[in-house]
Amino acid sequence: MRGFEELVAEAAAVPLTGWDFGWQSGRAAGSEPSWSYPGMARDLLRDCYGRLRDRGDLLGVDTGGPLGVDTGGLVGVDTGGPLGVDTGGPLGVDTGGLVGVDTGGLLGVDTGGLLDVDTGGGELLASLAPLPAGTTAVEGWRPNLEVARARLSPLGAEVVFAPDATLPIADESVSVVLNRHGRLDAAETARVLRPAGWLLTQQVGSEDCAAVNELLGAPDAYRTPWNADVAAEALKAAGFTVTDVREEWPWFAFRDIGALVYQLRAVPWQVPDFTVTRYHEGLRRIDAIIRRRGEFRVLAHRFLIRARKPPSRP
Repeated sequence: MRGFEELVAEAAAVPLTGWDFGWQSGRAAGSEPSWSYPGMARDLLRDCYGRLRDRGDLLGVDTGGPLGVDTGGLVGVDTGGPLGVDTGGPLGVDTGGLVGVDTGGLLGVDTGGLLDVDTGGGELLASLAPLPAGTTAVEGWRPNLEVARARLSPLGAEVVFAPDATLPIADESVSVVLNRHGRLDAAETARVLRPAGWLLTQQVGSEDCAAVNELLGAPDAYRTPWNADVAAEALKAAGFTVTDVREEWPWFAFRDIGALVYQLRAVPWQVPDFTVTRYHEGLRRIDAIIRRRGEFRVLAHRFLIRARKPPSRP
């Protein structure tokens, strides 16, 4: 293994753009939670927007008008609208006019927007393409804005600067909010969601990588507990119905000190006042552990919540 000073200097000089930890490949590794956030996000978008990824569209829906549906295929439609059609089976529909489509499931076509909170460089959101119309991503770190715009604009998504917890989004203007490791303000999320809209969030808990702070001699990353119970109660207080809560502590290992320095630069809330000079002694302690054991292993802290805003009362 190369020397301490060389590894630290290399990691300190790496440019930070987007939310890409590829530089750590081979230098850090870890386990994932038992759930797949990207997979759950895809399922939610499919249910809410009626998108099948293997078809790349809304099940061959060509509107040509307000909701003039030319399916060109087999669709069972329960419209609940002007045509009131309950086919119970195959139907190729060319309405030439208005159809109220309410499928109640996979075909549920919702033209409302999608919001991704703290999108980083847009890496995760881009992986969910094709994106529904009206997709907006907000990001609070300016260096990420152009990275996210370059990645997401070709997919039809708008990227907006949001430096604090206030979301620059109109009231009740989106049907789904995705939030992976972003700021979670329950009241703001409720404000921007339409009635019956969904939130899917994966959060970094307050016990995340606590051993890093301890060995460095740094203050705790969080002043108050942030965990599944706390977040779920805040969402309930904001009027949400919480439908799924999960919480786990997967392991994460740093295999050279440069990987840790890069991590602390890329995730500044772990040690907000981090500099190599200020924490030189602590970095030396951790470097000694890595050289003796082959890695410095810590526990991450992740929790996931799926919640729904109540429907409007008739």
